[in-house]
Amino acid sequence: MRFTLITGCDRSGTKYTATLLQKLGIECHHEEAFRPPVVGVPTWTGVEVSWLAAPYTVDAVMFHQLRDPIAVICSFMRAGNFVKDDVYRQHIYRFLPHLEGLPAVEQAMTYWIEWNGFISGLQYHIEDVGASEWIEWLGLEVDPGNLELLKNINTTGPRLENEHTWDTLPQGKLLERLRKAARRYGYL
Repeated sequence: MRFTLITGCDRSGTKYTATLLQKLGIECHHEEAFRPPVVGVPTWTGVEVSWLAAPYTVDAVMFHQLRDPIAVICSFMRAGNFVKDDVYRQHIYRFLPHLEGLPAVEQAMTYWIEWNGFISGLQYHIEDVGASEWIEWLGLEVDPGNLELLKNINTTGPRLENEHTWDTLPQGKLLERLRKAARRYGYL
C-alpha cells in the first residue's frame, strides 16, 4: 500500500478513524509520524492519521477528514484547547500565529476555517463514513461478518450537548466566513 495520510482539524475524529482502520487490520498509526513537536515532513510507511500533518505538503495518498464545524468548536471549548499552553497549541500557532490573543471561541472558529484550508485530497465527512467506505477506498478484503464488531468504537465516551449553535456563536464577519467555509465543505 502506498503511503496514506488522513488529516483534518484537531477534534475531527482522527483517533476514531485510526482505531477503525486498526480494527480492520490495517497497520495504521495515530499521530506517530507527525507528533509534536513536528519539525518537518517525516518519512513513514503505511497509514498515518494525524491532524498535525495538515499544513505540510506530503507525497502520499491524501484523505481530508471533515467534521461539522459546530461539533469541532464545541469539542475545542470543552477540552480547553485554546486555554492550556501545550505543544499542540504551539503547533497551531506556528502556522496560524494570528490566532494568539483572540477569545477562545474565535480561535476555534478561525482554526476550523483555516486549518481545513491547508488540506487537499479526497474530502469526506466523518459523520458519514464508516468501515465499508474505508474498505472500498483502500481496496481491502474484509469478512463482512467482522463489520459487526466495528459498530461501537467511540474513542471519547458519551457525546455531550453542544454548548454552541450557529445562533450563539459571535456574530459578524468571522461567523460569515465560517458559514461560507461550512457551505463549501457541504455542512450548510
